Amino acid sequence: MVAQSPDRSPAQADDSAAPTATQPQRRPGRGPRPGRGPRPPAPPLATPRDIEAIIVDGDVQRMVRKAEEIGRRLREPLQAAQLRSIYAALRLIETEWQSAAAGSSDVSQRLTQLRPKIAYLAAKHRTSIGPLRPVLEMSIGRVESNGARLVRLVDFVTAILAYHRAAGGEVKTTSS
Repeated sequence: MVAQSPDRSPAQADDSAAPTATQPQRRPGRGPRPGRGPRPPAPPLATPRDIEAIIVDGDVQRMVRKAEEIGRRLREPLQAAQLRSIYAALRLIETEWQSAAAGSSDVSQRLTQLRPKIAYLAAKHRTSIGPLRPVLEMSIGRVESNGARLVRLVDFVTAILAYHRAAGGEVKTTSS
């Protein structure tokens, strides 16, 4: 038996279980409404196997498919200038390697020095460069002072940049 307060009738005692205007009514036997929970994490832009095939094996077809997918997925948050700064650094490293003035250890060292720049950009632009960081870091790690792999990395980043623009990616314009 439920104890009643002296100034409440038995009917009023049961009303306390009913939802009030501030309490939402729960749907019995059902879970939360669809689309109201945390979003599942987005799949990675590229897997380690993708990077292996693109950078090490030189699979051009996979490079084009992945670059197109990445360019489309990053169309909204990524500005071309954010990726272009990484691209410019890679082109400079490639040019130095081709001039034969830099030894293979120098190329490896320059690529390693590019990682902090990518980390900084990823932290500064979390929603745009952030998802691309693992792809770039895996790719850089697979170059291993190999000139052909360096060229493939530059080609991959070039393709991502091109597909980003083709997908309608944002290009920051300056007014004159």
